[in-house]
Amino acid sequence: MATAVTRHVDGGAPLAVAEGILLETALRCYSGAGALCSREEAHKGSIAASMLADLAILDRNPLTLPPDQIAACRVVTTLLDGEVAWQG
Repeated sequence: MATAVTRHVDGGAPLAVAEGILLETALRCYSGAGALCSREEAHKGSIAASMLADLAILDRNPLTLPPDQIAACRVVTTLLDGEVAWQG
């Protein structure tokens, strides 16, 4: 997601910077849009009652960070079907 926002690839080189998107848009692409593409939007893609609760919990809120710090977020817990699948 950080690359979609900042358009800086590994090593920091810029790549078509004008094509960067808002973090909120990137989050929707990784969640709701992914569920739509796999035709699973009735069960996945958002956090709501009756949804499967496949999600990652990060060590910080990327929405509060400057774009150049989004990539520093780390996953601390992963849930699949509402159950802890990984915790680090």
